[in-house]
Amino acid sequence: MKALIIGGGIGGLSAAIALSRAGHAVTVIERDPNWSVYGVGIIQQANVVRAMEQLDVLDAFLDAACGFDAVEIYIPSGDRVARVPSPTLVPGKPANVGIGRRALQKVLGESARALGAEIRLGLTVEALDDDGAGVDVRFSDGSADRHDIVVGADGVYSQTRQMILPDAEKPEFTGQGVWRYNFPRPAGLDALHVYNGPIGVGLVPMSAEQIYLFATSAEPGNPHYARADLAATMRAKLANTAPQIQALAAQISDNDGVVYRPLEAMMVPGRRDGSCCWAMPSMRPRRIWGRARAWRSRMRSCWPRNWARAKARKPPSLPIATAATNAVAILSNSRWPSATARSAKGRRSIITRPPQRCSRSSPNPSDNQG
Repeated sequence: MKALIIGGGIGGLSAAIALSRAGHAVTVIERDPNWSVYGVGIIQQANVVRAMEQLDVLDAFLDAACGFDAVEIYIPSGDRVARVPSPTLVPGKPANVGIGRRALQKVLGESARALGAEIRLGLTVEALDDDGAGVDVRFSDGSADRHDIVVGADGVYSQTRQMILPDAEKPEFTGQGVWRYNFPRPAGLDALHVYNGPIGVGLVPMSAEQIYLFATSAEPGNPHYARADLAATMRAKLANTAPQIQALAAQISDNDGVVYRPLEAMMVPGRRDGSCCWAMPSMRPRRIWGRARAWRSRMRSCWPRNWARAKARKPPSLPIATAATNAVAILSNSRWPSATARSAKGRRSIITRPPQRCSRSSPNPSDNQG
């Protein structure tokens, strides 16, 4: 099978590895000519460790990361109130992993290329035309090609999704944003540290030398922050946190080192019997995460309206899948229980579990992605 994957991020590269291992000819296209990734970290829990084992890249993944097996919970005074062991899914391997996003992309990108996947940068799709047996693709450079399947792994603002589902729900601002910054790793920090308080704060080890701090804050009106003010703004956001966090906040000085993103979410239908679906991690808020309360209140108002719209949409006819980090499961008939792939009416049918809530940054650490 000849497969085209739109998007060179985590989902696209994971799908490329799985499809290449299955013997398919894979091309990945990425809009960004520099293939750039912002330089903070990402939390990867046990389900991702298991996925990396299934992709046969676990050793390279762990070599570039920092494994840990517990979550420590702190109250606003800075006192620790609990240390919670994390269950493992791969015997003898860490339950959780912190890794730099650039390091993760390097591991996945090198693995995909080593398996024969072609990665083309500075390129995207202008048009898709399905004739029932395959997809004719016109690219942004004017060239064209034909593929048996097209995988859209191009993010929450997926261009692929808009092409095949023009009436699909758009991402909506949740009322919160997330701030991130890297620090030297303090001695003894061997777990994910979670701080409750006016804003939720976490410290994540991602190598022997580095951690990253993430903080979720209420952001009424979805404000824009000038880059020149990012460090000062992040310090101010952390002013009323635990003493340990305030001490770290005083070290925030590099505006370019601060990564701020609004938290956006969208509703997708979780099950389709047609030939197209996109799959993303479900979100189950936990009280230890500062964003959980706002997320629940947000979803209470938008869930019924958006889910009703999602159910009313007719399944598209294109043999195209738009996917996030578990695209690999759908397209390679893996052992993951969350999704399966089968052929229906001569086309690729994607089936996932019931309604999924998707966001650029999930509040659930097991769905990733701090």
